[in-house]
Amino acid sequence: MSEILNELSEMVYISNPKTFELYFVNDAAKKEFDLKKIPEHCKCYEILHNNTKPCINCKNYELVPNKVIEWDYTNPVTNKHYLIKDKLIKYPNNHESHLAIISDVTKKISQDITINQTKLINDFIIKCIKILNDNNNFNNLIYNLLAGIGHFTKSERVFAFQMNNKNKTAKCMFEWTDINIPTLLLDNHEWN
Repeated sequence: MSEILNELSEMVYISNPKTFELYFVNDAAKKEFDLKKIPEHCKCYEILHNNTKPCINCKNYELVPNKVIEWDYTNPVTNKHYLIKDKLIKYPNNHESHLAIISDVTKKISQDITINQTKLINDFIIKCIKILNDNNNFNNLIYNLLAGIGHFTKSERVFAFQMNNKNKTAKCMFEWTDINIPTLLLDNHEWN
């Protein structure tokens, strides 16, 4: 069995679901976690998670026969995000054991975040264009743009300053504040 598991590109380990003792770690997991040799009687949480006790989100307590538990996790040792599939199997010598198959999904998560951020930015630009199109009053236009920036950046307040490079001063021309946030109305502050 270990020969087959060592051929997988996914990381695999097998442990005791009650004592957490590591029985097996495949070559891919050894490489990922920079392990040369697995010490005897070591615990999965010590070697793979750098913990002194079982992990808070450990799924050992949820393992039941004939069921795969799928979950994701960011590992503190590698700082990578993994998709994990856990299952009870018979190993070694027909003992009930915890099999974990781990796939690195860090790149996919990062791509998903980038796509989501790009969509949010595009939606914000479209919203700004609508604000520019719908406002004939300059003061309303600026206030609505500041409000859009405030909501997009999840800010409590947004200012529009008029800069005077010659005097090195800035005058607050417009201010938007979120609900229940008092206005500051800054005026003629030094510009550094």
